[in-house]
Amino acid sequence: MKKRILLLVIILVASAVIVLYWMNRRVDQSSKMMALVNGFVIDGSGKDPISNGTVLIQGSKITAVGRSVDVQIPAEANKIDLEGKTVLPGWIDSHVHNAFDPVLRRRFLEIGITSVCDLGSPLERMEEFKTDSFEGKSVARGLKAGPIITAPGGLPDAVLKEDLNYEIGSPNQARQAVPFFLKQGADVLKIYLENKAGEKSYPMLNENTLKALVDEAHSKNLLVRAHVTKLSLLPLALEANVDVIEHLPKPDLREAVLREKISKSKQPEKDLYDAMVIPEYESAFAFMIEKKTVLVPTLRAGLGRFHKSAEANKWQKILAQGVIDLIGRYFRQGGTIALGTDFNPNNDHPLDMLYQEMNLLREAGLSPMDIILAGTKNAAYVCGHANDLGKIEPGKLADIVILEENPLENPSALRKLHAVIKNGKIAWK
Repeated sequence: MKKRILLLVIILVASAVIVLYWMNRRVDQSSKMMALVNGFVIDGSGKDPISNGTVLIQGSKITAVGRSVDVQIPAEANKIDLEGKTVLPGWIDSHVHNAFDPVLRRRFLEIGITSVCDLGSPLERMEEFKTDSFEGKSVARGLKAGPIITAPGGLPDAVLKEDLNYEIGSPNQARQAVPFFLKQGADVLKIYLENKAGEKSYPMLNENTLKALVDEAHSKNLLVRAHVTKLSLLPLALEANVDVIEHLPKPDLREAVLREKISKSKQPEKDLYDAMVIPEYESAFAFMIEKKTVLVPTLRAGLGRFHKSAEANKWQKILAQGVIDLIGRYFRQGGTIALGTDFNPNNDHPLDMLYQEMNLLREAGLSPMDIILAGTKNAAYVCGHANDLGKIEPGKLADIVILEENPLENPSALRKLHAVIKNGKIAWK
């Protein structure tokens, strides 16, 4: 009997040793260190780049970054010599639509976008954003707001009919909405402040309901992003303390209004430009800057058909230039800009909207470093992920883009991808 018990104990101990061995082996494999050496590191913080820098990655996280002479590389690390290539945080497109499809998100990743934030998708599609691969290949991380919060019977679904609305009609319903969205996995909330489509009016969130929603969201550390395209509605959003304004709110630019202004003018081009770049923006921008409200201007989506296009007439080009000049003014006064393209595959826009958006921001006066921050650190913030994305620093997820050339010297280098790393693994090369 004692021999049987002893044999049983030996078997159990041996089994435990074998299990522990394989568990430790799996941990060792999953936590194997990668060392990117001899890189020109732009870490996304706005600090001076690091020449001959090293980035250490263990598992999915960055563990160290600095000058190669200051970073100790473990002997077992997989060293990758970048030969002076530029290292950046992965790009984040902070404003897209219909990005639940992993096939589409693979295409994003292949141009260096490691995360996208979808700002309007049906409730039943939110689960699809968790899909992290397609045919064994990594795809861009799918962050999301889910349905768009609006008034009962309000836009956008009153026109689009795409099952995008989540309707709230009172402060109490607003407060109940926040935990519901968190339970669905929302990274941010998006609200719709638009009361007209064409000449027809629609219900819109009122001041009390909007304020209750924002206050409740902030109590749960959730950002609120507001679709606002009319300058007259911008104060409503700012007074409610929303965190992000989507698009550039514009004054009344209806064709009939502009036509009347031009027909009576002795200098129509100047007057048309002045109709866009009006003094009311000064107080609006000052208010935004004071409240640290971020702007996601989505320039490519709004100006793509007009700015420097053969299809655009001179009046459209004047208005487009006015938009660009306003973005530049906001930025020079101290405003924060995050990069978002408003990409929607239903409109057949190319995925290189990322680069076109960057070019338009450059025309507005942002430097290459400013644009990098807009597409990394600032974009991570407006997506609700400032704590784990947007910078190359210890503790952050290892989402990294490697470029063949230095984009601070040659802005077109932003297109010259060498490799994309997501979650600490080479996802494209």
